[in-house]
Amino acid sequence: MAFNEKPQWSKGQMNRIGDALEGKRELDEELFRQIVFWHEDLLAELYLVSVPVLDKRVNKNAEFLKIGEIGPDIVYSSRIKNEDTIVEKLSRLRTDLARIQDFAGGRFDIDCSPATQVLVADDLVAVFEELGCSVVKKEYLEKSQFGYRAIHLHITGAAGRIELQIRSKLQAQWANTFELLADLAGREIRYGHQHESESVNDLVHSLQELADAIHQLAVSDDLLDQRFQRTQDLDGSTNSKYSIMYLKLVEDLVESRKGVREARLKLVESMSSIQRELRSIGKVR
Repeated sequence: MAFNEKPQWSKGQMNRIGDALEGKRELDEELFRQIVFWHEDLLAELYLVSVPVLDKRVNKNAEFLKIGEIGPDIVYSSRIKNEDTIVEKLSRLRTDLARIQDFAGGRFDIDCSPATQVLVADDLVAVFEELGCSVVKKEYLEKSQFGYRAIHLHITGAAGRIELQIRSKLQAQWANTFELLADLAGREIRYGHQHESESVNDLVHSLQELADAIHQLAVSDDLLDQRFQRTQDLDGSTNSKYSIMYLKLVEDLVESRKGVREARLKLVESMSSIQRELRSIGKVR
């Protein structure tokens, strides 16, 4: 499949499927299956186009990744919205099925910093625009969505609409933790709604503060990398005094980045612990 291929159904037919899922008319099950299969193929094409772009930025051997580099562990996932979430979104947005951008969605979780995340997104925007698609980039980094951080690409071509999410490993870990809580306490908390339980609201607030801390930690690692790159201008000095200063500066920066890495590991452990606790309890009333 190519992004410039047109499906055999019209937007009006797809919208009538949405109406049927909301109980407004009889569902054409065969057409619904065709639409789902088509978008599954589109997500497979999304993967095939995107992976070579990401591979160009992979550094397999670095102790610390530079801005512009990503780690080799690239995790891709995709899904078609299920009927319940389709109906929920149609109702919440008061829109038509053919206009839902994330009816089909793909996601890359990569080891990267915020600055690199933006560069990766720009790489992908350029590639999909070359394929004739319209791409809208949505950045949720400095300003989160109730704690959630990522970059979303809204890709629209003749073949249809899809959403591609680009998340760092820590952003993914946080999102998975918050999603577990939403499964237990109700999906409304994902959109800033208060829960009837104050303990749930307190946990939501704590997770949102954790999300901010994760982001600031990642930004600080970017700043450390920028400082490290600037120290390269001092390298090779014939003056022993400046050579000693250079080596001390490099040593301090390396130790600082090690500290950031250790903090990241502790955050991952904390979120894994929260996830285990959430899985051990039932629905929150």
